[in-house]
Amino acid sequence: VLLHRLQLTTKAKGQRFSTLNIFDNLKKPTIPQSVIGSILETYARIGEIRALRFEDFHRDAEKPYIRICGLANESHREERVKRDSKSGKRNLAITPRLERIYELGKELSWSDKFIFVKEREYVTDEDIANDNVCVTDDAVRRALKTMCKKAGIKYFPPHQFRFYGAMEMVNECDDIYAVSHYLGHTNLKTTQHYIDKLNRERVFDGLVRCS
Repeated sequence: VLLHRLQLTTKAKGQRFSTLNIFDNLKKPTIPQSVIGSILETYARIGEIRALRFEDFHRDAEKPYIRICGLANESHREERVKRDSKSGKRNLAITPRLERIYELGKELSWSDKFIFVKEREYVTDEDIANDNVCVTDDAVRRALKTMCKKAGIKYFPPHQFRFYGAMEMVNECDDIYAVSHYLGHTNLKTTQHYIDKLNRERVFDGLVRCS
């Protein structure tokens, strides 16, 4: 319940807000843009979003959720799914924005398994057999650079969303354990590192403004 509330109530600022506005106003986002929209909404890792399958969207559950697993390869994926939460796998609530992305995926993806895929002409039969069909990191980063430029903000790596997400969620619920699980951290120290880093940046920014 707490993780569900975190996702629905967290208010991120700055770059996330501006880029989300660009995404929401796109009439028909591309697959790389949809990956960005999903990262912005969930604070998940880029690899976790790229590997999402249609079956990971449990839309008929009492509280609809996405299962975040993070691996595309079938055998590796099955092994992780069997593990406990320490493996980083977790369930996140499906929001209206994620529901839209799911519907876009059904329309844009040529695969009946993966939501976010490469263009079909660049995929071989061997790629399909090895589940090597997901859109690339480079394609996602190029799309993000374009969206940042359109929003009039400086480009920042997709992983930066997780830093902002950690801070905003801790501010909302003051429960670092819940935030750590939400982000899929296998070690609480990683979450604390995120928060410490952002606290240092805030102090630095404050000193610059006062100087």
